[in-house]
Amino acid sequence: MKACMIWILSLFTATVGSAFPPDDTAGSESVLRDPLLSFFSSIQSRHPEKLYLHLNQPYYGAGDTMWFKAYLTDAVSHRPDTLSNFIYVDLADRRGKIIAARKIKRDSLGFANCLPLPDTLPAGEYTLRAYTGWMLNFEPHSSSGATSTWEIPVQTAYEPT
Repeated sequence: MKACMIWILSLFTATVGSAFPPDDTAGSESVLRDPLLSFFSSIQSRHPEKLYLHLNQPYYGAGDTMWFKAYLTDAVSHRPDTLSNFIYVDLADRRGKIIAARKIKRDSLGFANCLPLPDTLPAGEYTLRAYTGWMLNFEPHSSSGATSTWEIPVQTAYEPT
């Protein structure tokens, strides 16, 4: 068993050693030679953003107010130093029709606001979508700054008997 492990380890070492030749030059040429570093450098150069929403409830009723706080970070470093100063929040039904929408400006505490739900809103599943203007430049399911979506259940309000 030990001989087998030593053989596999030596094979792995030889494979890894031949996959990464010694670096003869310094600077940007060495980054371009390694496809993995090149991939991550290209993602970082796009300045992707990641948006998180913290909601006040797991579900809502018609006429409720959906309170939230948004956290916008750099998707690569997860630091809150992004260039966007506005976020957009949309609530859509299953057919994609926008029920409510809000544009929110960053203040000293970040992005905190509410989205009042109409009194006539029927019960069902709704999609809450939050994004920045920069995120619209990328495909919805790309790793470089897709919009963020959440499924929000809305229940009918029952009258106490």
